[in-house]
Amino acid sequence: MRSLTWFLAAWTLLAGSQQASAADWYVRPDGGSYGSEDGSDWSNAFDGFADVAWSSIACGDTVWVAGGLYTQPLLPQKKCTSASRLQIRRARADAGAVTSAAGWSSQLAATVHMKGAGITLSGDHDFITVSGRTTASGGGHGWWIDLSGETSGSAITFDNGADVDGNTFEYLDLQGPGNVTYTGDGRGMDLTPYAGSGANICSGNTFSHLKIWNWESGVYNVWCDGSVFEYIEEYDLTAVNWSAYHPNGIFIHSSSDGVVRYSRFRRGSVAGCGEGIFFEQSGGCSNWRIYGNLFHDLDSTGLKAIHVTSTVTGLRVYNNTFDNIVLPGVFLNGGACGAGSEVKNNLSYATSAPSSCGAMSNNLTVPSTPDPFVNRAAKDYHIVGTTGSGYPRNAGTDLSALFTTDMDGVAFGADGTWDVGAYEHAAGPVPDGGPAPDSAAPKDSAAPKDSAAPKDSAAPKDSAAPKDSAAPAAPDSAAPKDSAAPGDSAAPGDAAPDSSPATDGLSDGTRHGDATTDGSRGDTLGGGCGCEIDGTPATPWWAIALAAVLACARRRSRRTEGRR
Repeated sequence: MRSLTWFLAAWTLLAGSQQASAADWYVRPDGGSYGSEDGSDWSNAFDGFADVAWSSIACGDTVWVAGGLYTQPLLPQKKCTSASRLQIRRARADAGAVTSAAGWSSQLAATVHMKGAGITLSGDHDFITVSGRTTASGGGHGWWIDLSGETSGSAITFDNGADVDGNTFEYLDLQGPGNVTYTGDGRGMDLTPYAGSGANICSGNTFSHLKIWNWESGVYNVWCDGSVFEYIEEYDLTAVNWSAYHPNGIFIHSSSDGVVRYSRFRRGSVAGCGEGIFFEQSGGCSNWRIYGNLFHDLDSTGLKAIHVTSTVTGLRVYNNTFDNIVLPGVFLNGGACGAGSEVKNNLSYATSAPSSCGAMSNNLTVPSTPDPFVNRAAKDYHIVGTTGSGYPRNAGTDLSALFTTDMDGVAFGADGTWDVGAYEHAAGPVPDGGPAPDSAAPKDSAAPKDSAAPKDSAAPKDSAAPKDSAAPAAPDSAAPKDSAAPGDSAAPGDAAPDSSPATDGLSDGTRHGDATTDGSRGDTLGGGCGCEIDGTPATPWWAIALAAVLACARRRSRRTEGRR
């Protein structure tokens, strides 16, 4: 009897702890009528993002977002920790917490479509995950932020003064206004939380499996340290008034310890990626690693892959593939690579060799023959198995102290020698996996307990003029974005629409909800109790503890019966 009493007491404690540590909440499109609208289930879901009661939601909870049209901004208001993240996730048919809630219908597991509004972090908001996964393991971009029809704005914004650390944004389709006359900044991600000169209050944020297209610029990363950009696809970045809103792929200023990996930067049906990964001339950057990426068809004046116009110390560029680019893949244009810089194992095809940047080794430049790719016409940049002069297989140097896999999850040097370029040669089917976590990649963080956000309170912050124009030492005032880089006297080749349809072998027709083909991986930044790790629901601690309690109770019962 004492065993049973002990078991019941333990079970009560464990169950109570679980209820207190994690809960599920539910949101449906604004403008509906959902019972009490307290977020307790689908029948009583919050009515849009402005109705979410952030003061009731705790770190470690999950907010499930139904598919459909949303016209209000998402303003998460929590400050959490790496051990207890706030999860904001698209509703999925493979998630028990989604399908077991009252009011569930399969129609709720559809694309989340935010029209004319984005996601903004404007306070001390840490360790929040916003995920558009369509399956537990990843799937496609199930969350679509759509600013078509606008002339300014951003899909993801870190507002001035925002202290944002360890947040993760994944599996999102970020569509901009397009090739229009911009009236304010139009950036896929505006990560510029200015808080005074030299005050970097943004660190360790991760951006994974994002499609960024139809903006004047893809990303501005300013005063943000330790950012990780992975599995990004960028294309069609331009503006009619390009001289005022100069296109950039990832604009980097006053930021250190970042990573750009396993991503694709290319020309689309209209434009390319402007200045590419651009270390802007005002400087202040150090210790960036750029590896395992594809850059291709940036073949018009003004288009670049990696562009350096300031001194960057510790710039390390490894195992990238550059194809059909008008300038060297690594292009120094008034800038310099400082101490600790390295350029190794890069493959340049129909592209000039990289500019000299620190220690240079095992970089392969092929003007036109031999063709080292499996199917260049279809933009399949996996390499053929041939070895020897002009071929990238077994031509690299071992960099396993820094990273170990390509974007498919194939181990570099699996056959004994590293290959050159973004892909390691793999005989047979490519495994469906992702890269091992980068040993130096920053860890994640979450958000604070504030009152519910007012409805429709956030128009894009740059609605009238570039946000940084009034901020001292902001990148747009210190070094105007339309100044391009030294030597860019002509309009960028992507400043005007291409009259011909896309001929790059890639379809731009699917705008959202598309399946990934890049070896999608799970979120290695897992969270607290009951969260998903690597895309799979983790066994919560209370279930493990309960199993131990039951086993102990059975052993005690057997010993008692034995004494009888």
